[in-house]
Amino acid sequence: MKYIILLILLMQVPLATAMSLGVSPSRIIKDNTLSGSEFEEELILSKSSRHPIPLQITLEGNASSFIAHPDTIIFSENKSTMRVPFTVRIPENTVLGDYTATIQYLVVGESNVHMAFSIPVSITVTDEEDAAYQVKHVNPKQKGSQTIISFEVHNKGNIESGPDTIEIKIINNADNAVVYEEKKSIQMIKPFSKEKKEIIFDTQIGRGNYWVQVGLSGENLNGEINSYQEKVFLEVESKKNLITANAVKEVQQENSKDPDQARLYSIVTIIIVFVAFIAAPLLLAKKRK
Repeated sequence: MKYIILLILLMQVPLATAMSLGVSPSRIIKDNTLSGSEFEEELILSKSSRHPIPLQITLEGNASSFIAHPDTIIFSENKSTMRVPFTVRIPENTVLGDYTATIQYLVVGESNVHMAFSIPVSITVTDEEDAAYQVKHVNPKQKGSQTIISFEVHNKGNIESGPDTIEIKIINNADNAVVYEEKKSIQMIKPFSKEKKEIIFDTQIGRGNYWVQVGLSGENLNGEINSYQEKVFLEVESKKNLITANAVKEVQQENSKDPDQARLYSIVTIIIVFVAFIAAPLLLAKKRK
C-alpha cells in the first residue's frame, strides 16, 4: 500500500511544479504582419518554486511554422522570472489571411507529463503597411555639461518606424530666456519592437531651474509630419563643498610658497598641545583640594 501512495505522490510532483508556473503575456496577437517580415517576441515566465524546472515546448496550428521557439529550456533554480525570446518569420508569398498557433509549455516527469500553460497566437498577414508608433517616458537629466534626453519608442507597426528627428529648446525659468536650442537626427526602430533611447546634447548650462521643450517628429506613410511635443522641468544643482583635484593642487602650491610660515604653524600647534597636556592634571588636582 505504501508503495502505491509513494507512486501517487511521485506522479503529483510534475503537477505541483506545473501549478507553480505562470506566463506573461497570456496571448499574442499580431493583426498587421507583412509577407516576408520578421520580428521578435518575448514571453516572461514566473515560478514560486526555488528548484530548477525543465520544460518542453510544443507548437500546434497552421502558424506554428512561422515560430522559431526553442524545443526545451530549463528554468534555473533560485530565479523567480525568466525571459524567453523567440523569432516570428512570415515566409515570402504567404497567402494573405488569418493564422493561429498554440505554444504549449510542458513539465515532464519520470512517468507522466503535465501542461504548465499554453499561449494562443493569432497572426494576420496583410499587404498594408502600418507605421504606427508611440513615444513614452520623456525625461531630461544633466550630467556635467551635457543634457541627456531619454525616452522610449514603441513601434506597433509592421515596418521600420518611429521619430527620425529630435529638437530641444532649453528655457531659463528665472527670465524665460532661451539658453540652448538644437536639432538632431535619430534612428527609427524595427517593427513590433520597443527601444529606449538617450540623446546627448552639449548644452553647457549652469546651476538653475529650466524648462526643456522636447520635440520628436517623423514623416508618416502619407508624407505628413507626425509631431510629438513635451515640456519637462529640469533642475541643475551646483556641486557644493566639492574640492576638485585641481583645487587641491592649487592649495598645496600656495602653501609651498611660504615654508617658514608652515613651520611656524607646526611649532605653535605643538606648544598648544604640550601646555594642554601639562595644565589638565594641575587643574584637576586643584579641583579635588
